[in-house]
Amino acid sequence: MEQLPAIITKARARLLVRAPFIGSIALGLEWVNAPDIGTMATDGRSVWFNRDWCEGHGVEKTMGVIAHEVLHVVNRHHLRRGERDAELWNAAADLLINRLLEDDKYVLPQDGLFDRDRRYAGLPTETIYARLLEQQQQQAEQPSDRRSSSQASAGGASGSGNGHDPAASGQTSSRAKPDQGGTGTGKAYPRHATGARSAT
Repeated sequence: MEQLPAIITKARARLLVRAPFIGSIALGLEWVNAPDIGTMATDGRSVWFNRDWCEGHGVEKTMGVIAHEVLHVVNRHHLRRGERDAELWNAAADLLINRLLEDDKYVLPQDGLFDRDRRYAGLPTETIYARLLEQQQQQAEQPSDRRSSSQASAGGASGSGNGHDPAASGQTSSRAKPDQGGTGTGKAYPRHATGARSAT
């Protein structure tokens, strides 16, 4: 078994002190160095991490991303998705998780998906997903000239790269999600990845 890098060990130890429940779950997961993913990803049993990203962003932000991945596991997002679109399901899960972590003052990468206007506060992931899907379908039905003007007025965000515009769905930040379900490298990473190639 390969020894974990110091950044992961320190971040998990700090998480264990700050939030013993979340930290103990983090200790029980398998940790896999995966340099070709953006930040981290989980399938409910393992966490894949990009060592360079973690070392470049420090212990506090790495701890926040570890807490994010553990909350995917705790909320059983890998089991509850069913036949739903994986990227949209992950966006819904990220909105829920990142709001909870921000409320607890965790440090998270700024290019994550956030529900800062609390549009989805108190809602389960399934309901957030249904609302995002409805918004996505409404946007698809709009004539292209109306759709582009409504997206521009929603904050000019570029969307999550999965066909829906996070800014138009109440999110104040956007990001691409290229490491969900694979990176084009032939390796199969879980669909519950967090973050773009550079951050969560």
